[in-house]
Amino acid sequence: MQVVEKSQEMKIFVDKWRYKQAFMETHKKLKVSKMRKRNFRKMEALIAFKNWAGLNA
Repeated sequence: MQVVEKSQEMKIFVDKWRYKQAFMETHKKLKVSKMRKRNFRKMEALIAFKNWAGLNA
């Protein structure tokens, strides 16, 4: 997420497809209900990324 935010600040083109593929490989099975408090911030970042990349389902 930090890369995405920085690129948006600097108005640099970001390849959403590349980030989308990396996201899908590593986070396919994450569920909000199973997250603990320590992982809540990570889940918030993942939701923000999903919204940015257009992965809303």
